[in-house]
Amino acid sequence: MCTGWGATERDGRALKTFIVNPTLYPSLRYELADFTPITGLVQINHALILNPSVPVNSVEELVEFAKAKPGQLNYGTYGVGSSGHLNMEMFKTVTGTNLVAVHYKGAAPALQDVIAGHIQLMFISVGNAVTHSKSGAVKFIAVGAPKRMAMLPDVPTIAESGYPGFTAVSWFALFGPAGIPPNVVAKINDEVRKIFADPAVQNAFLDPQYFESIVSSPQELSERIRAEEPRWRKLIGAAHITVE
Repeated sequence: MCTGWGATERDGRALKTFIVNPTLYPSLRYELADFTPITGLVQINHALILNPSVPVNSVEELVEFAKAKPGQLNYGTYGVGSSGHLNMEMFKTVTGTNLVAVHYKGAAPALQDVIAGHIQLMFISVGNAVTHSKSGAVKFIAVGAPKRMAMLPDVPTIAESGYPGFTAVSWFALFGPAGIPPNVVAKINDEVRKIFADPAVQNAFLDPQYFESIVSSPQELSERIRAEEPRWRKLIGAAHITVE
């Protein structure tokens, strides 16, 4: 099972499937123990984008502006519980701002409304942000990556803008059914590592979409899930996020 590129705005399926969904959907018919972790695949860093009319050019200025206008700035999501929703709710929590969610059925209509000025901001994949930022359709003021991206060295992170440890990402991983023999897991893991080490894959697949490889050992993948799950469970509960 690849938790695959799928869904809306490539909403990270490992993050969604094994970390977010167990809290959003208490009656799920699967659990992590039903699968064998094999390796991480890619991480998609999210960009914080604004309509150009918003008179700010940095995270610090955005926070100050939002605090002066509580409840007056609307942000777009690509569905309740999507990474675009949860990342902005986390941003609200760490910055102490009051931003209002407007839920869409996909990232594309939310992005179009940011461009049109119907809503003011959103988190979206860096690949989408770069395209529209270059044309002047949106302001790309910060990235949710843990550190500055090599391909965008001039774009500051939210973490370095006064909120250490903050990230806004989605990510994908490869799993198999429970009980895969360790030697088979190791073989698949090795093959994935070879694929991602190929410069052609970097140049033709990862770089054009601003993806970052997170190929890892099965143990590292399991640890990432264990480390992230409590943080998102706490946020979902505190923000009273439910799926009707």
